[in-house]
Amino acid sequence: MATATLDAQLKTQLSKAFLDQFDPFRQENLFVGFAKIAGSGQATRTETTDTLTRKNILYAKMVSPSDIAFVIDRVDWTSGTNYDEFDPSLDMSTKNFYVLGGEDSASPNIYICTKKGGATSLEKPVGTTPEVEIKGDGYEWRFVAKVTGDLTKFLNSSYIPIKVVPYYSDLPPASYDQTDEDIFQYTSQYDARANVNNGKIQSVKVTAAGTPSVYSRTVKAGANQQVVASTSTTTQISSLASSVDDFYNGYAIKFNTGPRAGLIAKITDYVGSTRLITHAALSVNAGAGDRYEIYPLVEFTGDGSGATAHAFTDSSGQVQSIEILNGGTNYKNATATITTSQDSGTDPTLTPLIFKDRGQDPVFELFASAVKLYVALGDDNDEIMKQNEYKEIFLASGFNVGASYDNTGKLAGHDISTVTRIDVLNDGTDPVAINDYVYGQDSFAFGRVQTFTINNSDGHLNVKNMRGEFVKDEKLSVLDSGSTLSFKNENLTVVRTRKGDTTLTIPKQNWRGTHEVGISFDTVPVIDTSVTGGSGGVGLIAEIFNIQETGDPTATIRLTQVYGGTASGTVDFTVGETLTTSVGQATIKTISGPEIDLDSGRMLYIEGITAVSRQDEQEDVIEFVFDF
Repeated sequence: MATATLDAQLKTQLSKAFLDQFDPFRQENLFVGFAKIAGSGQATRTETTDTLTRKNILYAKMVSPSDIAFVIDRVDWTSGTNYDEFDPSLDMSTKNFYVLGGEDSASPNIYICTKKGGATSLEKPVGTTPEVEIKGDGYEWRFVAKVTGDLTKFLNSSYIPIKVVPYYSDLPPASYDQTDEDIFQYTSQYDARANVNNGKIQSVKVTAAGTPSVYSRTVKAGANQQVVASTSTTTQISSLASSVDDFYNGYAIKFNTGPRAGLIAKITDYVGSTRLITHAALSVNAGAGDRYEIYPLVEFTGDGSGATAHAFTDSSGQVQSIEILNGGTNYKNATATITTSQDSGTDPTLTPLIFKDRGQDPVFELFASAVKLYVALGDDNDEIMKQNEYKEIFLASGFNVGASYDNTGKLAGHDISTVTRIDVLNDGTDPVAINDYVYGQDSFAFGRVQTFTINNSDGHLNVKNMRGEFVKDEKLSVLDSGSTLSFKNENLTVVRTRKGDTTLTIPKQNWRGTHEVGISFDTVPVIDTSVTGGSGGVGLIAEIFNIQETGDPTATIRLTQVYGGTASGTVDFTVGETLTTSVGQATIKTISGPEIDLDSGRMLYIEGITAVSRQDEQEDVIEFVFDF
């Protein structure tokens, strides 16, 4: 069985599949968090150590789409550096072809080198328009992406983040009313895909054979190379041309002046006595005195059409380069061959380069095969531990809501919601109301109208929790959301679904992994010490706060590494139960278990780390880089 290797594009696709798990339409929720106040963090993962990590979870934060990004190795533009020109015929994944530049170091731009100069790069690219930036040092740069907004947190000395900006083929940049931060990249992507030069043959690389071919019948431009007369399919040339029949057969005649300037035609017959060339029909005739040349003909095969070219030869008749006269249209694949018979030697290998404007898909064009998670764990929520230290970090998925809560057993995050904009045409009066449902008659997509803006002819809906994707030109059935769904009208027609601009609302992002216990006590308990309940449950004090030592002394403690006894309640302890601490006795007044079911979901990644101490007003950042 063959063993597959991961090439650069496959790695990018795998990284994209991973990142898609965090988008608004995710199939499950993922969490980043920390654990373990006692002992040391995991060094080797086993089922036993994973179970211990679960028992020691202190806090988990649901990952939002803004917490993850594609990243590529950071390459800053540096004066005096020799950069590689993007060449679609080469494996560019190992080349030095992109840079981080621009005028604003806090919000820099990414550029691709589309043409290298004769030496090193001396002028920094700074523009944000889709047009190629031509520098005086001979280098040409194409702006493809901008590091803005939430993306700047991923930028460091090692990595450049790339934002995924949507593309809508029928929505020009002037009508794209999203954030100003995205408009530069959206415009770049839109113009790159709409570039009329896409699919043209832009050049042909020549790789000489061991014994170069010789084409001795070439006729180069000169004062004597003048047309005598012509018809649509014939051209009589200078009397100084060869008198040998068929001498130029298979070559190409190229016209440099007159009505046929820039045209080329394959010579199919040549009569030496009259210097009459027969060629494919041309739409205009050449005039007497128009200039011409004769060169080896280059012909193209592929999925496009219309490309024409010829070979330039040196004084010895050897091919030096290829001149493109017409790049043709709609090529994705092409081969090029010199079809003229050589006098001797072996024809060179020709490699056509098809124009494809850079910036259409920066993620794939820059071979982004790594994904970075950057999750800030602040002190702006009650669930996060603000005392003690932690020794493990983790990535997990699919936690359930813990015991003792209204939604016990449901997925943590079951109440997240999406809002997607649907642009529509309208041919009715009052076609929709807030909370109506819309149903795609072709796509079977479904969603509830949260808000809308519609006039007599068009507008848009903001649809909550869209299922499926509405398709262009389909009719929407509008359903009234009473006690039962009832058909209302079908006055709306879909223009486009703005799925790429979907927003995600997460009602609860922070989840406590500890037991929170309100107690009365005779002596203030101490963190990092154990407690034992009268029911047989045990735990370890991670935090103590809300201490009130006057009157009936009370406090709140948070317990980790809790194991219930045989007589323990649903959350391992019960109200009224006596706790024995390391310094005395306490009585449970209130109790709530972990907000997540510690035994649910999957622990995807666990890492033991050097202990990190937590304090008030402290923000920790957990970063993971997954390189495919």
